[in-house]
Amino acid sequence: MADIIDFPIPVTDITPTGAQVEQVVNSVLNLVTLISTNPGNGLTIGSDGKLFANTGIPPATFQIASFANDKGTNEKGATVSSITFNWAYANGTPVSQAIAPIVGTIANNALRTTSLTGQNITADTTFTLSATDGVNPRTAQTNVRFFAPIFYGTVPANPPTPTQVSAMTKRIAAAGNFTAGFDISSAYSCVASPMATPITDILDDIFGLSVLSNYDIINNVNITLAGGSTMLYRVLVSKGIQDTAGADMNLRIVF
Repeated sequence: MADIIDFPIPVTDITPTGAQVEQVVNSVLNLVTLISTNPGNGLTIGSDGKLFANTGIPPATFQIASFANDKGTNEKGATVSSITFNWAYANGTPVSQAIAPIVGTIANNALRTTSLTGQNITADTTFTLSATDGVNPRTAQTNVRFFAPIFYGTVPANPPTPTQVSAMTKRIAAAGNFTAGFDISSAYSCVASPMATPITDILDDIFGLSVLSNYDIINNVNITLAGGSTMLYRVLVSKGIQDTAGADMNLRIVF
């Protein structure tokens, strides 16, 4: 492009020579020709005659940048009685906004947070934020979810009582492989998951070798969860007493 746009007039010149003017005109004409005959060159002449870059990226439009809540993960059996929503926009401001269900229309379009109290949410619920800047309607979702906990840690006996199992560390999340740390002092290492999503293997976290044969598997143990609800669990407990001498033993729990 530099070879085509070659303006020979120094900024200190007040009156350009005829030859300089002619060269400028020819350079501009060459540029116009290049743009009009090579539409993929990244430059476009607008309807107003102005030159602008044509990047292929559409102009930024109104968007919901984020939408979240503070009660996204909960133990199955628990009750969510209060919840706070936070959200943000990009490339504009809304002329209307609403959250469904429960919340409804948000009259103050400047608000970016709202809270609910006195609720009785006990099951997975999806909340949808709907907003528009008057031209571009947008939606975004955030979830309140409930999970049966995974228990892991140590128990004083094999077999353990249901109370001893539920007293261990809780992992409240969807069932999926994870690494658990065990600090064992003359006790039995133990992990437990719902029978609906049973643990299928336990791996040494260093070499990836199965140590499942070192564990007794006890099925259909009735465990009490939050709110007094109960669920049948698979419990895996080490066959012998263990002691890690104050260090963590990391095991990969496999579903």
